Amino acid sequence: MSLEGTSIEYDKLTFKDNASPLTFKKATHKLPVSKDEIAVKVTAAGLNPVDLVIYYTFHPWVSYLFPSYRTLGRDYSGTVVQVGSDLQNQYYVGDKVFGYVPTLSTGTLAQYLFLKPKTKHDASIVRVDSSVTDEKLVDFAGIPLVFLTTVQSLSVAPLSDKSRVVIIGGSTSLGWTAIQLLLNHYKVKPENLVSVNVSRSNSFVQELGVLQQNTINYDQVDSIQNPVLEKAKDGKFDLILDAAGNSDLFDHIKEILKSKEENGHYVTLVGDHKPVYASSLLARFPSSFASFKRFIYWNLIGGGPIHYQFRNVHASKKDIDLAYRLYKEGNYKVIVDSIYRSEEVTEAYKRLESNQARGKVIVKF
Repeated sequence: MSLEGTSIEYDKLTFKDNASPLTFKKATHKLPVSKDEIAVKVTAAGLNPVDLVIYYTFHPWVSYLFPSYRTLGRDYSGTVVQVGSDLQNQYYVGDKVFGYVPTLSTGTLAQYLFLKPKTKHDASIVRVDSSVTDEKLVDFAGIPLVFLTTVQSLSVAPLSDKSRVVIIGGSTSLGWTAIQLLLNHYKVKPENLVSVNVSRSNSFVQELGVLQQNTINYDQVDSIQNPVLEKAKDGKFDLILDAAGNSDLFDHIKEILKSKEENGHYVTLVGDHKPVYASSLLARFPSSFASFKRFIYWNLIGGGPIHYQFRNVHASKKDIDLAYRLYKEGNYKVIVDSIYRSEEVTEAYKRLESNQARGKVIVKF
C-alpha cells in the first residue's frame, strides 16, 4: 500500500484537558511527504505511564498555553507507505518498522505518523525482517520506551558478570526488562540479582531467571531494608534500580551499596514513592521533594556517599537497534498484558492505570 493524492486525512487521538474524554479527531498532512520524511501507517501503539502523567497535568490553563501538546503515545509499530526523495535508498514502501517518538506534539496514537529519521528526535526507528507477521508486529509497539529507559538507566554503572544488582519493582515493565538485560546482555550471575516485588509475581520473575531465594516480597514485610541488608552480607551491591518508588534503604545505604568511589549507583525512575498517575506533575512535587533534594545534594553537589540519579529517556538509534538485536537472538522478549482496539483506548488506559497489568498494554489500529 502507498499513499496517493495531495493530502491525507486520518484519525489522531487528542483531548481538551484532563477533565475531558480521549477522542480521535481528524488531522491532515500534505502529500507527497517532504524529502527527508517517511509516512508510516500505524499498526499499534504501546501505552506508558508517562501518557497518564501528561494527561493529568493538562489542566485547562495548561491546555490553553500548550494546545499542540494534547497528544498521547510514544511507541509505535507499523508499515512505511511513502518515502521522501532523500531517503529512497534507506527506506522502502512496505518496510515494517517500530520505534519511539519523544516529542509531545506528535503522539503515536494515530492512524499515520510522519517521521524524519535523520533528525535526532525521530532517529529511534528500526526496520524489522519482512518475515515478521502483522500479528507479531503489534507486539513490537511494546518495546521502545521501556527498553530505552531501562538500558539507559543500567548504562550509568559499569556492569559486568561480577556485578551485584537489586531491582525494586522486578515485575514492572521496567523491572522485567532490566532482569532480561542484566542476565542476558550484561551477563550478571543469577545469584547476584535480587528482585523486590509483590508475592503474587514471584513465579513471573523467576521464569525470567531470578532465583527463588533472591526474591523479596514487599507486601510481606513492613520495610525491605532488613531483607536487603541480609542479602548485602554476601557483598555490597553495585547498582540499585528503583522502578517502583521506595525510600526504605537510605538509612543504611552505606552498608548495602558500594560507595561513590567504588562506583555504587542508585538509579530511580519515580522517586521515593509509588506514583499516583491521577495527579499532575505539580501536585506530585511535594511528595517528591525528598528525592529531589537528595539528587541535588548527593549527585549535583557531590555530598552523598553514593551516585544517586533520576533517569529520563532520550532517543537513541543505537539503543533501539540493540533491542531488536537481542530480540532476534532470543535474549529479550516483550511481555504483553493486553491488546485493545483503537475504539477501546479509554479502557486500555484504565487497564494501565489500574497497576494490575503484567506486561505492556497495546492499542491496535
